[in-house]
Amino acid sequence: MNPKKGMIIKGEYRDVISKRGESIKDSGWKSNTIAPDYGKFLAALMKKEFNKQGGIDYIAVGSSGTEHNFNSFSEKVVYYFINDRPIPQPGQPWVWAQEIKPMNITYLDENDEEVGEMTNKLKIEVTIGEDEPSTGTFDFFEFALVGIYRNQETAELTEDNIFFINYVNHGQITKDNTMELTRTIKLTFPINQNEEENHE
Repeated sequence: MNPKKGMIIKGEYRDVISKRGESIKDSGWKSNTIAPDYGKFLAALMKKEFNKQGGIDYIAVGSSGTEHNFNSFSEKVVYYFINDRPIPQPGQPWVWAQEIKPMNITYLDENDEEVGEMTNKLKIEVTIGEDEPSTGTFDFFEFALVGIYRNQETAELTEDNIFFINYVNHGQITKDNTMELTRTIKLTFPINQNEEENHE
């Protein structure tokens, strides 16, 4: 997995007219316009607006060791979920995940004000409370939003069922068991506005 900053969204289409198995006309690949509703649709999916299944499920936090990079962190998060979420131990590389409830996710308008209707912007607010991830003092360096798909028949969970939506290395935050950490995250799902794309 290789996370990249920014979002590049591109649409293309190609028309081929054929007769009796032989191509008569091939338009080649051409650009098409990504509609504004695309960002709104992605935000709604992340909020589980439609099927209440796919979307943002957890915030994973922790310190993956001396490297503090996405590959190291994601490997530990996958191990954490597949191995029944072991309790973190202070003073060691660790990860921990908290479930994100629907009430923790709201839509924002263009002024970052909370609104009831669907938009292409989300605010996620979570609080990691006292005695979380467990008693002791922990150094937080990293977090990621995670979506998980479980096979409805077997409930099997594998690496292929765990999806990372974002990743941040924010530097050290030290929290003991008497403290709370409230984290607010904003996600914007834009259309591609860097290129002029026209229907042809």
